[in-house]
Amino acid sequence: MPHPSPSLNFLTLPPEIREQVYTLICRPSESRSIDEEGYTAYDFRPALSLFRINRQIHDEANKVFYSLNTFARVETPWQQSREHLQFEGDVPTVIRNGAKFTKHRLVVGIDAPAYEDEGRERETYVVHADDLGKIGHTWWLAGLSHPALNPNLRLTLELRDPFSPEWETPFMAKAMQRKLLEPWGKVRGLVDFRVVGQITPYASLLAGVKAAQIDAEPSVESCLSECVRLKALGNDALKRGTLHVNDASKQRAAYHEALDFYTQAWAAIHITIRQHQRHIHADAFYARTLTHPPYAAKSAQSERLTLRIQLVANTCLAYLKLSQSQEAKFWGMRTIRTLREAFGVPDGVELAPEQEAATGLEAGKEMGRVYYRTAVACLECGERQEARRLLAVAKIYLPGEGDQRAIEKVEQGCALRVG
Repeated sequence: MPHPSPSLNFLTLPPEIREQVYTLICRPSESRSIDEEGYTAYDFRPALSLFRINRQIHDEANKVFYSLNTFARVETPWQQSREHLQFEGDVPTVIRNGAKFTKHRLVVGIDAPAYEDEGRERETYVVHADDLGKIGHTWWLAGLSHPALNPNLRLTLELRDPFSPEWETPFMAKAMQRKLLEPWGKVRGLVDFRVVGQITPYASLLAGVKAAQIDAEPSVESCLSECVRLKALGNDALKRGTLHVNDASKQRAAYHEALDFYTQAWAAIHITIRQHQRHIHADAFYARTLTHPPYAAKSAQSERLTLRIQLVANTCLAYLKLSQSQEAKFWGMRTIRTLREAFGVPDGVELAPEQEAATGLEAGKEMGRVYYRTAVACLECGERQEARRLLAVAKIYLPGEGDQRAIEKVEQGCALRVG
């Protein structure tokens, strides 16, 4: 009579197989999600549930989890820093109140030594090491927006080895040190920067970070030129899309490629696009008169504004070609409202077309295209009245014969239908 096979359970599997299972559950990508506004969040509950099954699985999973996930604890006296990083830089918080967390490999201390306040409660929170690059990038943009910020700030880093026994000398591999230290090379002009603690950083890594911190910023002219270059690549992709009339997939791929180039062009002039979120940085950086060709004697702010409007107009066109009228309408109306607000026109107040058209605007032709393409999007969304209003303004911005014919053609689609 055959003997029944012994019952199998997870712990009867070979250790290598169990480790693969832990890896699939504990890797950061499994705990990371992105919401509809493009913001990142973490939910480690499924992974951490392994720790509560039994002692053996706890010990095995714990080792794998912390080999795949590295954390940093941020300590600063400014209560709003966490919210700022989350909103401006898409840096999700892993633990909001992280003072008791001890499994971090890095301490990030940010303070202003000239303005010490011993009585102020410190903000202490935990972030994932994968997001340190975002922190460095956000801080870099903040320095360009507020030139007086970094000369008052001190950055103190401490490398930690929380997993070795107390009697062993703390150790951190060079690759891990690079991951934790290199993001801070983007933070320039600090009053003080130091690495403290029992783990001595590799001299070459620390020297590289300090060298990056004193690198000169690219000139405003080079940023504008890079934006122009990327915008041109986006325009080329749009043109390629129109050639693929018999291949819808290639056509859509070309239009999406154009949008990717436009997003990179925004970034070149320090404007971050994330889904429907747009964050404009470094206004102080552009508050100057340019000195080098092809921009000599021109206003950096005006050149940047012109590029911004051109990018919006081209973005609207790309979305129209993708038949995403709502997206084209969103980006067009956002820019139109921003311009109206700049001229002191409250939202909802209707002006005559002659009043709404800022005829002295240097980017008037580009703004006319924004109005025109937004009108087309509104018409495709069934909003005829709004489309007519926008077309009336576009007519003033775009007096050329060809533009007028194109506007009149769209106006015919806006006409009131009788019967």
